[in-house]
This record gives sequence, C-alpha cells and structure tokens, in this order.
Amino acid sequence: MNQDIQKITTFIAKHHVMSLATTNNAELSVCSLFYVYDADKFCFVVASSDATLHVKHVLQNSAVAGNILLETDEVGRIQGLQFRGMMQELHENALKKIYFN
Repeated sequence: MNQDIQKITTFIAKHHVMSLATTNNAELSVCSLFYVYDADKFCFVVASSDATLHVKHVLQNSAVAGNILLETDEVGRIQGLQFRGMMQELHENALKKIYFN
C-alpha cells in the first residue's frame, strides 16, 4: 500500500465520527455520523434514518463531502482530512456486518 494511503488509513482507523455535508442543490446540510472504514474497498460505512435531512438529500444528489479531525486544544497539533465522494445505499452484507458488529 502506498505510504500516503497507509497514513490516511491509519488516521481514519483512529477515529469514529465524521462530519458529512450534503445538498439537494437548493439546500445545504451538515451532520455528524459514526462510521467504520473498509480499507480494502476505500469506503466509509455509516447508518442513518431515511427521515434525516442528509439521507433525503442523498436520495436526490449522491455527491457528498466531509471531514474527520483530531480534536485538540493545541493549534500545532490540529490534524484532519477532508473527502469528497458519492454516497449510496448499502447492499453488501459484509459491509453491513463490519458496522453493526
């Protein structure tokens, strides 16, 4: 695995909450979600309700953006990553299993 990818994957694995931004092209929303990360598939797995604004947005526009950060009071220690991607309903039982176990 590429050294940069390994560093990112290690950072992601140390955390469990992301901020996720969605839009339906007229309205923006940001939420916080617990996640697990599948490093083999380079994908996040989250669980949410169909009643949430972010899921309603994704059903209209699957493009998302987000971030994961290390919370710290020391400015010099701030670390994080930002991402963009597409969000879709999960159909793979193996990925569901890693989230719910």
